[in-house]
Amino acid sequence: MLTLRQIEVIRAIMVTGTVNGAPGAMSIDLTSVLRARQNGEGGIGLWLATPDVDPFITAYAAFYLVEARERGEPVPADLLASANRYLTNMAGDAALTQLHELRARALATYLLIRQGQTATHLLSAVHEQLKRDYPEAWKADTIGMLLGASYQMLQQAKPAKELAQAGLARVGAATPPKYSGFAYYYDAGIDTAWVVYLAHKHFPNEAKRISISAIENLLQPLKDNSYNTLSSALIVLALDAYTTAKETAGLPKLVAVGADKKERAIGEAFGALMRAPYLASDTALWVTPPEATPSWYVLTQSGYDLVAPSAVQNQGIEITREYLNADGSALTAAALGQEITVRLRLRALGGSVVSSLAVVDLLPGGFEPVTQMPPPPPDSGDTGEDDAEDGDSAPPAAGLALPGSTLYTEHVEQREDRIVLYASAGPSVSEFLYKIRPSNPGSFNIPPPYAESMYERTIYSQGGPAGVIEVK
Repeated sequence: MLTLRQIEVIRAIMVTGTVNGAPGAMSIDLTSVLRARQNGEGGIGLWLATPDVDPFITAYAAFYLVEARERGEPVPADLLASANRYLTNMAGDAALTQLHELRARALATYLLIRQGQTATHLLSAVHEQLKRDYPEAWKADTIGMLLGASYQMLQQAKPAKELAQAGLARVGAATPPKYSGFAYYYDAGIDTAWVVYLAHKHFPNEAKRISISAIENLLQPLKDNSYNTLSSALIVLALDAYTTAKETAGLPKLVAVGADKKERAIGEAFGALMRAPYLASDTALWVTPPEATPSWYVLTQSGYDLVAPSAVQNQGIEITREYLNADGSALTAAALGQEITVRLRLRALGGSVVSSLAVVDLLPGGFEPVTQMPPPPPDSGDTGEDDAEDGDSAPPAAGLALPGSTLYTEHVEQREDRIVLYASAGPSVSEFLYKIRPSNPGSFNIPPPYAESMYERTIYSQGGPAGVIEVK
């Protein structure tokens, strides 16, 4: 079994091709982030500790905490206990009637039972509601496998086995069922990953019969570039479970052939994987699987484009950017320290709203963003005593957006060399206005703006050549 750190490293390789942080060190203190985003009821917000949260987000966060604890990572007991309170209420909320909401309720019930809590009544309630409201649809959904795993932990073998066999047959079919894209944190790759993972976790005998077709279907999002951060994380968990069950088979052998036609062994063991760098001058790579055990390989590379994009690329969305003077006119030169208004424009192509977009505006070298303080509240003529009470409230937070910005942003991040917005785009143009200023003189290339759906990689926009800005 892989450690949590190894899973995070593999996921980083799959998503970005890079690994951040030293072995044994977490690249981000995720438990602190979860604690900061947990509300009073135990629910975890997507970006902030808001009163209303997405049911799946909290369930998935709790799933991470349970996995981490089982793999020997320290998990704050109060953080998980608060999340479990939310899961208990959410799992029993009969008002959550949509199929994706029932999927979240099934996941919540599964997690509670996995932690040893009494949740038989919650399991029965979700199952009965599914049979009444979605008599057929839920059978072709991850819901069935979550229910089956829950029944298995409760020693109810008959319904557990029936549900597990149905799930494995679905994802192992030569032509697996197709889903209409990504929606509500769910697509075909995510379904397959859940089924393969849960089968190995709770149905070891059934898992022995997982077909090669099921693993090929599991890896299909990597082959067709349709994976995202969620599906890649679940694929890694599923592969970890699959390879753990076959760990006695050994590891594949890696060999590189150099320009001199000589072969050399490369690679080092990394949990259930073999990984190795190779030379640009190598002419061939050989992967030899263990005897009678199939293996898969992936090639990754990292770095920056050597040449700027030569043309605009708009796939489903469109993004443009302008640098403006104080009077609103476009500029190509600025004085040292001069504040420049950046106007980002974003719209969806095709007439429908596109959500969960990440917008990246990389700044020219030597430039920095200018934060804005909100205007003070109007003087209401309060007495001095009242003013003292007002002083106890939190001060207004600085931000980037200028008055006149119309783009709806869920979250804004100011990083050292770029601005990252998480937003939605509609068919009408929306704007995000903010200011930057140069801190060094010189001639600087202007990077093109970029926007991409976080969960559907076919939706993106890349600006074309943006020219040069002179700082005097």
